[in-house]
Amino acid sequence: MSKKNNLLVAASGTGGHIFPALAVSKEVEDEWNIHWLGVNKRLDANFIPKKYNLRTLNIKTPRKNVFLFYQYIQILMSTFQIIRILKENKIKLVFYDWRLYICPYYCCFKTSKDTSHYS
Repeated sequence: MSKKNNLLVAASGTGGHIFPALAVSKEVEDEWNIHWLGVNKRLDANFIPKKYNLRTLNIKTPRKNVFLFYQYIQILMSTFQIIRILKENKIKLVFYDWRLYICPYYCCFKTSKDTSHYS
């Protein structure tokens, strides 16, 4: 079967997020062009195969300090990066882990008319 549609897998951080998503990706890679969305300086770069076109966001897990508000603003601003990735790659389906900075991911996927999502 030829690959017709693009799938974006959004999972990052620890093995508990990455490995289940890798298992799903392996099962569907014959029918989908897989693109992977992760976060800089996480395990993603070490475990995601190059064939999955890893794209990363430059955000960090919020820490309780004087910059907490700024950290949440950075996460929300990543919404624009995600929208660009969805459009550039003509993503038709998104598989994401609910725990991965859900707000920007969910906002992007819900507002994209051509993209379905599954978690």
